[in-house]
Amino acid sequence: MTLPLRPRILITRPDDQGQDFIDAMRQTLGQKFYAEQFTRISLMDVLPVPFRLVSPKSFDGLIITSSNGLRSFCMKMNELRVNGDWPEGYLKLPLYVVGQGTAQRAGSEGFENVHTPADSADALKNYLYGLAASSGVGPGKRLRLLFIRGETVHADFEQILPSEQFEVTGLTVYTSRPTDLSPATFKGVFQPDNLGAVTFFSARTAKLFFEHSQRAQMLLSLKKPEALCISKNVLETVRSFWGHRLYVAETPNQEGMVELVTRRLKDMI
Repeated sequence: MTLPLRPRILITRPDDQGQDFIDAMRQTLGQKFYAEQFTRISLMDVLPVPFRLVSPKSFDGLIITSSNGLRSFCMKMNELRVNGDWPEGYLKLPLYVVGQGTAQRAGSEGFENVHTPADSADALKNYLYGLAASSGVGPGKRLRLLFIRGETVHADFEQILPSEQFEVTGLTVYTSRPTDLSPATFKGVFQPDNLGAVTFFSARTAKLFFEHSQRAQMLLSLKKPEALCISKNVLETVRSFWGHRLYVAETPNQEGMVELVTRRLKDMI
């Protein structure tokens, strides 16, 4: 008797983030984790960009909303340590992040004062409003924050935090470009027969997935698997070409997606 194949989950994230997510699933599922159930496909390549770091004394804190930003920033600090220990000052500044996964990675990189007040960029914005109010900042005394960011971001803290209370300096440390995938490569990874679900972590990735599906003539194959989306915004993007069996994470971060995938796997078996 042939046992049915376990439903497979396709992770549409850049390589490092995709592996981070699979590691988080392994930790959550424990003995119920089966590596063959998880397949990664990178639709975006994350690339570092040149940037210059000034003295950490210029800032009262840091904002980092993605693991890509944290990874690139730490690489630069490690490079600069060769010529002195002044970058260590950044590790002592308050660091405001979104998501427990990014917070844990920041702690492992040596940041001593990590704050994880929010599960979304919008919630972090509200937290910083409250922080500014309680700190008595205002004209002549603003919170000086360094915003570590990618070339494109969902929430631009330079724009959304009011200049009356905040002095936000944006520092672009990485960019992302669509991965060059042939239709044959995409088909080989997609393999719809035992595909239970596809995960979507950004609207941009969702659009690229649709374009690759078109080129590979795989659109009809999207009727079977579920679409698991990190946020309502991503879900609405996916809905335009998926149309059914869509689910959204309760919180728009990696922890929310781990919970959603875990829950849907139980229903698929």
